[in-house]
Amino acid sequence: LFISQKTLHFIIEMFHERYRSKTEATSIGRTSPDGKILITVDVDGFALIINYQKQVVIAHFNFRDHVTALTFTPDSKFFAVATGKKLKIFESPDVTHKTFSPLVLYKKYANLHSDDITGISWSTDSRLFLTYSDDLTVKMMSLHKIKDFLPFTFSGNNRKIVSAFFSQDNSRIFTVSQNGVVLLWQWTDERGEGAQKQMEFAQFKS
Repeated sequence: LFISQKTLHFIIEMFHERYRSKTEATSIGRTSPDGKILITVDVDGFALIINYQKQVVIAHFNFRDHVTALTFTPDSKFFAVATGKKLKIFESPDVTHKTFSPLVLYKKYANLHSDDITGISWSTDSRLFLTYSDDLTVKMMSLHKIKDFLPFTFSGNNRKIVSAFFSQDNSRIFTVSQNGVVLLWQWTDERGEGAQKQMEFAQFKS
């Protein structure tokens, strides 16, 4: 769903002015791909969950820290939110009625990176996600448990990462650095010695 920056800013400011007397500058605003949910978060982590189609606030939520990234899955069923080095994944809320407990935590990671997470992106099938950070690394994780899948860290960027994303067929990953350098990783069935040892160790533990 395409929303102009001007329209999004107007909606965010309107709802925060209405529901909070001391409104801080809005940090993040995201709509779900199906166009049903709008989540806005201010600099303190105070969030409004909005039925975007009816423009009605259905719930308030406090992430209790400055939110550095927030992104919905392409299928709109989940969203991931980063607060500094931490990451939490929630089930997307039901927007048909107001509720006092709008968010169900699905998964969480503490200290996923050694510095603040600045972005999150999803594979087109909503199974995998990337996080990129001021520590100049990208991590690939799975939303649900996948047999033989191991989280992976991509390094090689020597400047701040401004974007990381999957190709349309999810076979490649791109990262873009602040200095304009684009790095490409492509899936291969060949396993290096380090990866093979890691898989053997994982199998041994299980």
